[in-house]
Amino acid sequence: LNAVAAASSDHFAVVALSAGGAHSALITADGSAYTCGRGEHGQLGHGKEAVEARPNGIEKLPRRVAALKVHKIRRAATGASHTLFLSANGTPFACGCGLYGRLGLGSRENVYVPTRLPAFADITIVQISAGHGHSSFVTDTGKVYLCGDDANGQLGLDGGRPAKLDPVQPPKFASRGDHVNVLGVSCGGEHTAYLLRAVVDAKEDYRADQVAAAASVIEALFRGSHIRAIGDKAAQRRRMQKMHTDAQKSAAAGVIQSGWRMHSSALERERREQLRQLRQLRDIG
Repeated sequence: LNAVAAASSDHFAVVALSAGGAHSALITADGSAYTCGRGEHGQLGHGKEAVEARPNGIEKLPRRVAALKVHKIRRAATGASHTLFLSANGTPFACGCGLYGRLGLGSRENVYVPTRLPAFADITIVQISAGHGHSSFVTDTGKVYLCGDDANGQLGLDGGRPAKLDPVQPPKFASRGDHVNVLGVSCGGEHTAYLLRAVVDAKEDYRADQVAAAASVIEALFRGSHIRAIGDKAAQRRRMQKMHTDAQKSAAAGVIQSGWRMHSSALERERREQLRQLRQLRDIG
C-alpha cells in the first residue's frame, strides 16, 4: 500500500494479513481486501482476464479485490494456491485453485473471483484457515467444517477418502454434537491442528505418559513431597504404570483438563467478544 496514503488516513491501516505459497493478502481497517504475488490459478481474486494479461497472473503491488468492494472483509487465509476471505458478518468467500475441492464449492474447477460458499448460507463463520490443499471453517457455535485433500488424513475423516469437495465435519467431532466446542483451527501443509475448549475423549486424547506423570505429582502431593526423581525415562514410565491406581490416573486426567480450562478461559472470552462485534456489524448492515 502507498505509504503516503497510509499516513494520511487510518482507513489504510492494515489490520490483518496472510502469506501463502507465492501470494499474499492484506485487509485494511475499512474492510478492503488487497492481494499480490502469483495469481495463475485465480488465488488473487482479480478475475480471469487479469490472469491472462500477465505472466503467471503476477501482481507486483497490492491490488484491491474489486469483487469484494461491497463487503467489509475482516480476515484472509492464503494456502498454497488458493485464498479464503471472511466478511464482518461471518460470510466466507474462496478463490483460486480448485484441485481436491479445497475451495469448498463442490467442484475441482479453478475460481478466479472470490465466491461465496453455498454450504454456509445460513451459518455464521468466525474463523478460517487455508492449508496446502485443504481449508477449514469454524462456526459461531464452535463447530468445524473442512474440505479439500484428505490423502494423509488432514480432514480427519478416518475413511481413506482422497478428497472432499464440500465442507464436512470430522466424524469424531460430529458424533458428539454440542459436547465439542472448537475455538480455532490451523491448516498446515498436510495436517490440521485444533484448539478445543475441552478434551473430547480422555482415553484417546491423553497420552499414557502424560497421565502417568500427572499421577506422580498427585501422589507426591498426597505424601507431602513435591520432589520427583529424575532417572531413566523408560524405567520410570514402567514403574509409574505399575504403581498408580485407577483413581490416581483419573485424578491426573482431571488435573490436565482443569489446567487447560484455565488457559482457555481467556480465549473463550475473546471469542465471545468477537461474536458480539460480528452481531453488531450484522445488525447495522
